[in-house]
Amino acid sequence: MNLHLLLHDLGYVIDLMVAIFMIGLISYKAKPGISKVTLIIAFISVIIFVVSHSLGVSVTNSELSRKILMFNLNDIFMPLTIAHCVFALLGKAQQQKKIIIASYTVAFGILVFFIINPSLFLLESTPKLYFPNYYVPGKYYWVMLLFFFSLSVYFFYWMIKQYRIAQGVEKNRIKYFFIALILGYIFGSIDFLLIYNIPADPLWGALFVPLFSIPFIYAALQYEIMDISVIAKKSFVYSLMAGAIGVVLSILNYINTIIIRTYPTFPDWASSTFFALISAIAVILIWSKLREADILKYEFMNVVTHKFRTPLTSIKWTIENMRESATPAFKENIDQIELANSRLVDLTNILVNLSSSDDRTYEYTLMKIDIGSLLNECVSYVKNKSKINNIDIVYIEQPEIFVVADSQKIKFVFQTLLDNAVSYSPKGGKITIDVKKVDSRFSRNSNLSIKISDTGIGIPKDEIRYIFTKFYRAKNGRKADTEGMGIGLYLSKRIIERHEGKITVESEGEDKGTALTITLPLAK
Repeated sequence: MNLHLLLHDLGYVIDLMVAIFMIGLISYKAKPGISKVTLIIAFISVIIFVVSHSLGVSVTNSELSRKILMFNLNDIFMPLTIAHCVFALLGKAQQQKKIIIASYTVAFGILVFFIINPSLFLLESTPKLYFPNYYVPGKYYWVMLLFFFSLSVYFFYWMIKQYRIAQGVEKNRIKYFFIALILGYIFGSIDFLLIYNIPADPLWGALFVPLFSIPFIYAALQYEIMDISVIAKKSFVYSLMAGAIGVVLSILNYINTIIIRTYPTFPDWASSTFFALISAIAVILIWSKLREADILKYEFMNVVTHKFRTPLTSIKWTIENMRESATPAFKENIDQIELANSRLVDLTNILVNLSSSDDRTYEYTLMKIDIGSLLNECVSYVKNKSKINNIDIVYIEQPEIFVVADSQKIKFVFQTLLDNAVSYSPKGGKITIDVKKVDSRFSRNSNLSIKISDTGIGIPKDEIRYIFTKFYRAKNGRKADTEGMGIGLYLSKRIIERHEGKITVESEGEDKGTALTITLPLAK
């Protein structure tokens, strides 16, 4: 078998694995909605292309090759579903509704036309380069390419306009979409060149899936600058490293072919062993880099956990000793020091929880607990802060209500939601806590619903969908509370979901208050 063809097919097998992984990642991480659906469809289109392309150019029967390559008709939906996904993610789908409907209509029209007239799309395949068979364009094959690239030009023009007016995290997000699409189109278009007998090696086209997928998926699934800047850049660098290694192996493959042809007596096992050694070194290099990041993360959290907490505990003990002999006037200063120390302890705990929450194996100590008592305690915790701002808390103390949960983590959720309600409510505001049992539609067990409503600054409607995203803070929230980190609600959602519960948010808009509802299954 042609070694170059084998390398080509291997590259597309890797593409197939990457695309399948991305669909799984989207299904698990993405929020329900049209953006999720269109993104999954886009990657299904990628899978169809990868499979039909690699099989179609590898078979020796020219007519069978043409029939397999006809599945490439689905390429017409790649730019369309990707554009639709980005429109939805940036909240512009309604604005682009006419373009979206017109594009789908034209795409389905072209699809039906070529299904009825397949010979106008592709003719019988012929050998090209090192392929047993390759595409031969039909009379109107260019129609699909025209639609493909016309839509792409409009989409790029639209993104450039959006980038110019965008700010902050949205600008950063569009930048990564743009990078992903540029790389995807550059490498993905290489396959088309040989169709028109331009001698470009389609092997390079296999790079389009990882180079497009990694920055695009992180931009789609993560809204915050930190995740995109750190994770996506690292992933992007690793993918470039893998691509560079692939290029090196391809060059070595050419050298090996020349050696075998020039020196027939040269042992094949020697070059194969050398290639295997190069591949092993490459794998070890990439793995060591990934492992190094995990080790650094562990060491950092170890320092935070042990090195920070020890002096903070010492400060707390010293404050308690000072209070016993302090004058009434000096006690006010001690209270301020204690408050600042408590704040630093809380931030330290948040950092530890943030790192641990990203690990699905993070330990939870589940037991039957009285959540009514826990909620009563958390309400008492924020009452002093609410009195300072003259905020009224409407709450009826709860009797025994039992759930199976980790008490410390559920307590963190309650404290986060109540503290946010107080922080983002104006003086004279009102916070209402409504607790009730509700029947579950999908289980015999009842659920507990805890709704915390406030009359505060609310959340802009176009930002509600991002409110549980790590490090994200609404614009009006950043103005009202400059000390917030955008972590509390992200962690709260992770914690509640680990308890097989649900947390939702409602707001009619700015200055119209916010309501967060937690639903947890009651203990049997």
